Formats: sequence, structure tokens, C-alpha cells
Amino acid sequence: MLEVACGKRPVEQRGFVIDCWRRGAILDANDPRLEGIYAKDQMELVLKLGLFCSHSNPTARPVMRQAMHYLDGDAKLPDIPSDNVIDFFSATNESSDLELFTPLLGSNSTQIMSTIDSILVEGR
Repeated sequence: MLEVACGKRPVEQRGFVIDCWRRGAILDANDPRLEGIYAKDQMELVLKLGLFCSHSNPTARPVMRQAMHYLDGDAKLPDIPSDNVIDFFSATNESSDLELFTPLLGSNSTQIMSTIDSILVEGR
């Protein structure tokens, strides 16, 4: 998502998008070749969701079902203040990351996280 929205290679765009978000101008991360022809709210969603999906802590990333809920508009992305975005995306404290996402995952969050953990450890 970030590559398409930004027009940059994956290794280049994550820090760029975080920097734009930190400045409070996440839409500045869009691909200039789009010439501003896009729905601003949808571009913002794609950029923010792309960052959440590429979180440095795999257990803090939304599961595919949750990502689809965000894209469909059935769930709202949590607000991360732009001045805390670097701390959030570089955090090593897993419990604080999980606390942010637990309300989004619902009552199955422990089951989902244990499934993710087992996939990460054992593979599919």
C-alpha cells in the first residue's frame, strides 16, 4: 500500500511517511505523479494503515481481517499523535503496543496474538 500511495520503493518510503506524519502532513507522502487527484481521506487511511501494517513489532500489526475492516470503513484506525509516531513505530515495549491494538482486536485478542506468535515462531 505504501509503495503504491507514495510512488517509492518499500525500503525508501516508511521513514518518509513517518516523517510526514510527524510533521502533521501525512498527505505530503503521496506520489506526486497522482497530481492531487485522489480522495484525501482515503489516501490518509492508506498511508496510516500502511504504517501500521509495517510496524517494527509484528505482534502490534493488525491482522488481515482488521486491516480489511479499516479499508472498508467498518473500524477506525486508532489516533496516534504525530509527535509520538516515532516512539510508537520504534517502540520495543511490546505490552504498550498490544494495549493500543487490543480494543481493535476485540475479545479474541489473546487468541489472535497467540496464533500470530505461533506462526512467527513455527511458521505456517
